[in-house]
Amino acid sequence: MQTSSVDEKTSTGAPAFDELEKDNSNVTEAAAAVDIVEAAQEYTPAQYRRLVLKTDLIILPMLWLCWGLVQADKGSTSQQATFGLQTSAHLHGQQFAMLTTLFFIAYFVAEFPANWLMQKTHLGRTVGVLMLLWGCIVLAIGFCHNYAQLAALRFIQGILECSVGPAFLIITGSFYTTKELILRAFVWGTAPFSFGAASNIAIYFIAKKAQENDAANAWRSISYFLGGLTIFAAIAAFFLLGTPREVMWMSAEEKRMSAARTASNQTGTDSKKQPWDNKQAIEALCDPQTFFFFFCTLVNGLPNSGVQTFGNLVLKSFGFSSLDSILKGTLPINIYQWGLYLIMGFLTLRYTRIRFYLMIGSLIPSVICLFLLAFIPTTHSNRLGKFFLYMLGQTGGIAGFLIQCFVPSNVAGRTKKTVVLTVIFCAYAAGNSIGPQVFRSTDAPRYIKGISVSASMYAVELALMVLWRVYYAVENRRRDRAAEAAGITKEERERLGTINAEMGMTDRQNPHFRYSV
Repeated sequence: MQTSSVDEKTSTGAPAFDELEKDNSNVTEAAAAVDIVEAAQEYTPAQYRRLVLKTDLIILPMLWLCWGLVQADKGSTSQQATFGLQTSAHLHGQQFAMLTTLFFIAYFVAEFPANWLMQKTHLGRTVGVLMLLWGCIVLAIGFCHNYAQLAALRFIQGILECSVGPAFLIITGSFYTTKELILRAFVWGTAPFSFGAASNIAIYFIAKKAQENDAANAWRSISYFLGGLTIFAAIAAFFLLGTPREVMWMSAEEKRMSAARTASNQTGTDSKKQPWDNKQAIEALCDPQTFFFFFCTLVNGLPNSGVQTFGNLVLKSFGFSSLDSILKGTLPINIYQWGLYLIMGFLTLRYTRIRFYLMIGSLIPSVICLFLLAFIPTTHSNRLGKFFLYMLGQTGGIAGFLIQCFVPSNVAGRTKKTVVLTVIFCAYAAGNSIGPQVFRSTDAPRYIKGISVSASMYAVELALMVLWRVYYAVENRRRDRAAEAAGITKEERERLGTINAEMGMTDRQNPHFRYSV
């Protein structure tokens, strides 16, 4: 494994820089890395608390709002289907499912170019511009009259939305420590449910009013509402989002304090702009954890998209009307998922080394409940029971989000992060593009094949999770034994690991790095 001369010890235990002095640029880089690490002792806990509070009050509401709109805009066709989209636009066969598949094909194709662009430009402003453009696309969908128009706009929407998830994970990882990361990510990660609950109430009344005037075109009002709200949020994102180095609302001292506070993550801070590194890109593609990221995300994305796209239609099969499927179906499910995410977020803040247990625990109910949902016939007397099975089966999405949250804490190196996030969201796009095709129109209204395939994919993901945790545990133990053999103490290991990370080392190059589990 590649190491730096920073790993070598002098007789006093301090890093040796003999080799680095041969290269002035490396000396400067090492000195800057040591400065950031030592700066952590210059600030008081009270100063750190004020900085975290300021960050929480600005970053988290913006990420929550924007992520809620990402999910609402992406999944709007599911709600629109219950208000006349298919009839008004003359959709037939698999055309409705193709609207989601085309979105994710575009998402897949544009993922790497978009993430490469994010590393080259101002992260927050790029997100703001992309949001503004896709807000206009969502608004324009409300004026469509046929499949060709809808398909073209959904494809463009996929291109514009694809880089937002990676950008938000990088932003979150740049502001928070590993211990704080999951709870903060869950705060904005719950937006599809908390924001979704609020937007569903608004959509209910908007669609109800539109239905009274023109029932066949009530679905258009959903596009007008979501598109307008997205354009408004894009303007705020342009000025408020970014990494600590980029944002305007932090002073120079606060930016230094932020870098010093998060350096202990050992994944590298955003104290300076990082150029593209081909060696890190190659390492990312060969790293075993990248394969776990890819396959776990792929098998999670398939049921996620299928159930989400056809969720409202499945609810209608339980006897809900179009309006009831939102108010009495989707809304309780959103509230349930929102509460579950927050509970798990607080658990990760209170207890360490439980992420995989939470992911595995969230997959088990999905496997059981979706299998039962698929094979129990729907009758008037058991439709409430089937609704609860459907609601309990939604927990699998938590595992998908937690997979993504491993990147800020377990992948070091800016270029490596970009490549791994690209791989993850390409897998996400592939799974989500396949998912709706499993739900065939000929299987309506119960969609037995689609629901049973979704349950099977969650079972496969569960098995992969077990193997993934074993890999991390074995790798951590191997590094611990090497450190013990070299006589390196835990405190010294953590300091050297932090300096290495600030010098741009990846998690595999840095022998003092340990994977979070």
